[in-house]
Amino acid sequence: MFSRLTVFCVGLLAAGSVFADSLLETDQLLCAPGYVTHCSSGGDCELGPPENYNLPEFVRIDLQNPALRTTEASGVDQSTPIEHVIRANGTIYLQGVESGRAYSIVIVEATGDLSFTVVSDGETASAFGACTPA
Repeated sequence: MFSRLTVFCVGLLAAGSVFADSLLETDQLLCAPGYVTHCSSGGDCELGPPENYNLPEFVRIDLQNPALRTTEASGVDQSTPIEHVIRANGTIYLQGVESGRAYSIVIVEATGDLSFTVVSDGETASAFGACTPA
């Protein structure tokens, strides 16, 4: 299973667009996870709620000082650097690598809809979620 970093990163996903909000002209985002799909190279995949993967309820994304951070309410103080931030055509693209894992995040600014994936040797995790201005 993925480490705490991967679990943290995957926690950004999957809340659904019902709670999404416009992110135009904001650099501080609050994102909420929903269901996560975790697969191994052996072909085994499972789908489950974030709590099955020890994920936080909310994660902050700071685009000015690029990092993913847990919220105080999560009870866990974690931060992951964002190596690449691109804002183009109404979409925010984020990428990073840490502890042998790579992640990519795509956020639609007009709606707050979020798609996320984490990849390591022999494992992937992906999900969808929603973000709102923090």
